[in-house]
Amino acid sequence: MNASVALYVLFVSLQDGMRELTEALVAAIRQHATMKLNARVRSVEAVTSDGEPRFMVVTDGDQQEFDAVILAIPAYRAAELVSNWKPGLAERLNQIEYASSVIVVTGHQLKDVDHPLDAYGLVIPSRDNRRILAVSFLTRKFPERAPPDRVVLRTFVGGALQPELTRLSDEQLTTLVCEELRELLGVHGAPEVCRIARYDRAMPQYQVGHLQRVREIEELCDAIPGLELCGNAYRGVGLPDCIHDGEQAAERTLRLLPGDAAG
Repeated sequence: MNASVALYVLFVSLQDGMRELTEALVAAIRQHATMKLNARVRSVEAVTSDGEPRFMVVTDGDQQEFDAVILAIPAYRAAELVSNWKPGLAERLNQIEYASSVIVVTGHQLKDVDHPLDAYGLVIPSRDNRRILAVSFLTRKFPERAPPDRVVLRTFVGGALQPELTRLSDEQLTTLVCEELRELLGVHGAPEVCRIARYDRAMPQYQVGHLQRVREIEELCDAIPGLELCGNAYRGVGLPDCIHDGEQAAERTLRLLPGDAAG
């Protein structure tokens, strides 16, 4: 094989987890711009300053004008920010439905698992009427995440079809997941480690007509120079899709801004 040909594997990540990506982005941005973190945006208003269209962004205890705004947030949150002055856009943004999910991460001794775990995971069809959506065999994807005699499993619960399960307590979720793992994979005993991550209204649902709705949203945004939307609500939920969407929004914004500001 030609050594110059790039080799790709099915699953890749960063050595210390996905936080490396955001930390690198923050470090790069701070070389060229000012960042204000942990400041909840209360409103975004279209205003006119010195005869030019601008945006007034109001946060907790502060407000500032900007030439352009990129809303890289869930569609329902963007709808809240523009509802006062662009109700038609807010209405269409609110039409994008969201589902919640919970990920239960458990660590086990390999000897306590009957299944050989000779795969990367499994997805449960809805017709099976089980209480989990899927299980990812994390240490089969990334062996360095645990010692050789241990296994880490990531179990997904909730989603659009079983939203009530996301409201269970941590203890109830742990019990539910352990029962399902025992029945499906022969996982015995209590996990050595258990971590629960809740993602409330985090998964946009691409219902029938979604692309038409996105086109209508983009047409409404085109009529507001300087306003951009990006994120997983529009043209893809995967990380590469979101990165591409953000890059496109940034490029359109830079083309709009004066030369000095764009630099």
